[in-house]
Amino acid sequence: MANSFDIAALNTDHADPSRTSDKYVFVPTNKIVSVLQAEGWTPVRAYGSTSDPYARHRIHFRRHSDE
Repeated sequence: MANSFDIAALNTDHADPSRTSDKYVFVPTNKIVSVLQAEGWTPVRAYGSTSDPYARHRIHFRRHSDE
């Protein structure tokens, strides 16, 4: 697990244009995390690449009431 969620999931740049179609729409993970946090979900674990800003990533969430 990366410290402080310091992984590609928090990248705020657009995806690599050489690997995406013209129909691709970038949605930054940090905005999705913010919406989920507003709904009572907390990120508890994050996995991904710390060197590739366009890598796949996974974030585990837990509801506040589950703690």
